[in-house]
Amino acid sequence: DLILLDILLPRENGITFLTKIRKNPETASIPVVAFSNFDDPITKKEALSLGAKDYLIKTAYTPQEVIEKIKKYLDAKNS
Repeated sequence: DLILLDILLPRENGITFLTKIRKNPETASIPVVAFSNFDDPITKKEALSLGAKDYLIKTAYTPQEVIEKIKKYLDAKNS
């Protein structure tokens, strides 16, 4: 399992959602990768401090690069 979380959600801030994920014992250990066009260093730092494995800016990566990063995190979790 891995959660690919957009920080700019329509109804709820992604950071708030990430906080809820981390507080829930059933989801706390699921790796999260933040994925957004919101390139803000403060938000990035907050997401990483809440346990996000990475903070990817959508426009900075090709779809293939995103897939490779996700595979890397899934492989690390399964090893």
